[in-house]
This record gives sequence, structure tokens and C-alpha cells, in this order.
Amino acid sequence: MKTMQTLRILPCAAGCLLLSAAAQEAPSGLLHQTLLPASRLVDRCELCGRPDIPLPLRGRFQVRLQEANPLQVVYVWEAIEWTAGGAGLPAYRLQGRGLYRVSGGWHSGRKCCWS
Repeated sequence: MKTMQTLRILPCAAGCLLLSAAAQEAPSGLLHQTLLPASRLVDRCELCGRPDIPLPLRGRFQVRLQEANPLQVVYVWEAIEWTAGGAGLPAYRLQGRGLYRVSGGWHSGRKCCWS
């Protein structure tokens, strides 16, 4: 159950980080991203109602533009390596790749697909 909750929280938080993370562009159009030091993952349990636990989130990933048109922008996220928690806190690790899709204008309909 915790893993599913984590995966729901990460895409939303990470989408904002794409705009503010420091980037170095490679010739292939691949951007190497590092999460900002203030990045957090929130461990939330909606079933039990306990208080949220904000955990420090660290890691790197690569992103490239896959498609851009008036209806949507699609980014491919690769080599995701994120960790959260540590020293006496719950620990999480997220690895993989996914898509980040912004459709219908910048402020509406964000959709993420992770694998």
C-alpha cells in the first residue's frame, strides 16, 4: 500500500521540479536533472488518517522532450534514481522511467505514466 501511495505523490511533486532543477543539456537533447535540496516526499496514509510524514527526497533523472504541439507536451523521463527518508525514518527508493504529459494548456490536465 505504501508503494502505491508513494507513486501517486512523486509524479505531482516531480513535475514541478522539472521547471526548477538545474539542467545540463547534452547534444541528444537529453537534460540531466538533479532534485533540489528542498525536495520532499510526503508519506501519507489516507486510510488510517495519521499525520503526514515529510521526508527528504534526493536523486537524479534524465528528461527529454518527446512531443510538443498546441494540445499537449510530452516529456520522457529516464534513469530515475530517487531515494527518500533515511536515519530512523521510513525509507523509499524509486527507479525506472516514465512519461510526463501536460495537455489542454499549461494549467489543466496533467497526466503521468510511470513504469
